Amino acid sequence: MQRCGLELVRYLPASIPPHRPQPQASAEQRLQMVSIALENEPGMVIDDLELRRKGRSYTIDTVNSLQKSFPDTRFSLILGLDALLGFDSWHQWQALLKSVDIIAMVRPGWHRPDPLPAWWREAINHTRRDTVKIELVDIEPIDISATRIRQGIANGENVGEFLHPGVWQFIQTHRLYEQKT
Repeated sequence: MQRCGLELVRYLPASIPPHRPQPQASAEQRLQMVSIALENEPGMVIDDLELRRKGRSYTIDTVNSLQKSFPDTRFSLILGLDALLGFDSWHQWQALLKSVDIIAMVRPGWHRPDPLPAWWREAINHTRRDTVKIELVDIEPIDISATRIRQGIANGENVGEFLHPGVWQFIQTHRLYEQKT
C-alpha cells in the first residue's frame, strides 16, 4: 500500500473463483479469516461484494460494481505476477485492462517475461488514450505460498509461523485443510 501510494487496499474474497478449483474453506470461512488478519491494519478493508453477488467471481463485474459505487475513485488491481502471466485468459480481460491499473507483486523466483506477451506490450503502449499502467513490485522474499500452507496442514505440519495467530487458531478450530480420512 505504501510502496504504491495507495490510500486503501480492499480485499474481496471470491465466491467461486473461475481459474481454479473451489477452495476447501467456504466463502464465509475465507471471509472470516481475512477479517481476522486485517483486524488492526489501517487502510486495509474487507469487502464481501463478490460473496453477496454469488456465482462465479469475475473481476470485471467487481470492478464495474466498485466504479458505480465510487465513481471518483481510480482503482488498481493487485495480483501476483503468476496470475498476471495468465491475464489474457480472464473473462473480459481487455475491458478490465481499460478499467484499472495493474499492480503485480513479483515473488522471489519470478521475473518479468522477456519478451513480453503481445497483450502486455499493447497495454503499455502509452500512445493509446485508454491504456492503463502495469506496475511490477518486488516483494520481500518469503519462501511460502498459500498452496504450501494448505499442503502442510493436510500433512499434519505446524504452519502457524506463516500465519496470523488468529487465522491459525481459526483454521485449527474449524479443522480446515486437514487430510480427509
